[in-house]
Amino acid sequence: MKNFTSILVLLLFTYTLSAQNINKQVESYIAEKYQADGPGGAILISKKGKTVYEEGFGKANLELDLNNTPNNVFEIGSISKQFTAVAILMLEEDGKLNVTDPISKYLKDYPKQENEITIHQLLTHTAGIPNYTSMPSWMKVWRQDMTTQEVIDIFKNEPLDFVPGTNFSYSNSGYVLLGAIIEKVSKKSYAEFIQERIFTKIGLNHTYYGSRSQIIPNRACGYQPTKDGFINAEYLSFSQPHAAGAIMSTVEDQNTWIHAIANNTLISEESKQKAWKSYTNQFDKALNYGYGWVISQLDDKKTVEHGGGIFGFTSYGIYIPSEDVFVSILTNRDGFSPESVAIKSAAAAINFSVENPPILKLSAQQLKEYEAVYAFEDGTTRTITVKEDHIFSVRTGGSVYEIFPYQEDKFFFNNSFTRLTFKRNGMHQITAVVSNNRGVKEVAKKTDQEISVVEEIALDPKALEKFVGEYELDPNFIITVSIQNGKLFGQATGQPAFELYAKSELEFFLKVVDAQVEFVLNDQGDVAALILHQGGQDLKGVKK
Repeated sequence: MKNFTSILVLLLFTYTLSAQNINKQVESYIAEKYQADGPGGAILISKKGKTVYEEGFGKANLELDLNNTPNNVFEIGSISKQFTAVAILMLEEDGKLNVTDPISKYLKDYPKQENEITIHQLLTHTAGIPNYTSMPSWMKVWRQDMTTQEVIDIFKNEPLDFVPGTNFSYSNSGYVLLGAIIEKVSKKSYAEFIQERIFTKIGLNHTYYGSRSQIIPNRACGYQPTKDGFINAEYLSFSQPHAAGAIMSTVEDQNTWIHAIANNTLISEESKQKAWKSYTNQFDKALNYGYGWVISQLDDKKTVEHGGGIFGFTSYGIYIPSEDVFVSILTNRDGFSPESVAIKSAAAAINFSVENPPILKLSAQQLKEYEAVYAFEDGTTRTITVKEDHIFSVRTGGSVYEIFPYQEDKFFFNNSFTRLTFKRNGMHQITAVVSNNRGVKEVAKKTDQEISVVEEIALDPKALEKFVGEYELDPNFIITVSIQNGKLFGQATGQPAFELYAKSELEFFLKVVDAQVEFVLNDQGDVAALILHQGGQDLKGVKK
């Protein structure tokens, strides 16, 4: 009995040390991203069915100086897609539909395509339907309350991005259509269906289809960053995101939700496997996406996860089925995703080190061997360049990052899960580079293209002053250009401010997205307009 008591004490002591270690790690991850006096959020970590860490951080309301707690209700954005996908699977189990059905069977008024779109393709973002929330026309109406059909009318006549089934492109439009199918088949509104069949059934008492007018206890206020600090988030009607992103919830309800799916409370094991399967397109290219969940891995363990972003809120949830480990982070600010904090926290919970490996010392001459332009199948590239004894990587439209060798032909990015492995042929010549981000692999083949990396140039802060002002691309879409700490920033309506990097005296580029801004002078030499080059479009904004 004495020996048993000693073992028990030892086990408890070990568990306490482990929990304290997780707490310290998670708190350090949060402190890197969020300030105590700014908007923050809530985080929950559960393991083997028990909550091992749960905290609020930052402010739920800046005006009232209220702190966030785990009980706060946040808008979860695209994590809502999981609920929509499960609703579809529930209706399939009811015998009301089949995921292989063409959508024309249920949406009679939706334009029919030569290659019919299926429910499965909507669920996996392989239908080719353009994403309506990326369309300039949507920016004029996001405040308006609309019916499901009126939202569909925004995008239904747009040409497809690709032949259904041949590619992957994330589309909120597809999930709005799924919402419409749920309404058609169930003869209930989407909000009524998920309330009755999901929220009420499993006790999600603090989860809601979003509302601006309803009194929702412990609702956190959403905030967006600007050059002058945070502002209240731009107004968005919840009828707009609909089945693609209109749900509000708490971290505890998110924990209840994921375990209801894991334990087959709402859908069968067969349906769960459908939802948590990584699908391929018709050319057998892996999508790393299931039905409403991203399928990835951490320390060779399968994960199901998803993030969300909506005006003033960002979120992330990751579940490791084999370890029964779940992390939910819901925040009341936008501008960056809590994804890295969630993934690192999940890694801490399974004792997986996310520290950088030791650096392998290579000379500039050895590094030069890797220097080239590597092309992906979709036409984008990864360019590897060397300066002195440092090596850098940049993807099309992305930022330049230094990479570090840790084994022969293997490199890592600082504080990142992404690894690069260079492949060689039988003659030991480099032929390709493979990027691996937690099991998601992309291959880029070495080319003979001339290396051309757009590098920023330094402009005198006084030379930037002439660009400051508001540029109207549309009455409802304005880009505000400002100077912050001697650097130029652009902020589109309803979006955070992003730095503009100069490549000439009048041409600038963004690093967060593949976009360029060109300023136009009038005959007097004054800045009169800008042209936003993005997504194949050239949008002109006249200076007000």
